[in-house]
Amino acid sequence: QRMGSEHPSICPYGSAFDDKNGDPLILAVGSDAQFRSLCEELGCSEIADDPRFKTNVARVDHRSVLMALLAEKMATQSRADLLERLNKRKVPAGAIADMATVFNAPQAQALAVRSPETGEALGLRQVAWLGDNASVAHPRQAPDYGEHTE
Repeated sequence: QRMGSEHPSICPYGSAFDDKNGDPLILAVGSDAQFRSLCEELGCSEIADDPRFKTNVARVDHRSVLMALLAEKMATQSRADLLERLNKRKVPAGAIADMATVFNAPQAQALAVRSPETGEALGLRQVAWLGDNASVAHPRQAPDYGEHTE
């Protein structure tokens, strides 16, 4: 059965929700303690006390009911405020961003390969492995054709 980004044996993990403005966020709640903290931040501690949701096994068994309840609670929240509160409580969650937002983020801009002539961003560097002494602080541009031939 297809589940999208949701985890088949952990709930709510990989579950996406919309806040009151329609801004999406994702949860990665991996423990009963994190679930209780989530419910407290959403103002619905009674959900964490409900036998259907008290343990992860129970939450998985009652996933569809739980997702509907959480979606209703999430729809009353501001994503930024909720994520800040969840972060303080060590509940794994994050904003879901569209590609324009991703590529305009400062972290992505720091990886931009720029034209030496114009400074225009040409794309992003991809760093798969840095090695023991490598640095991405001062990357070299690709050599010109024939630059390193003898």
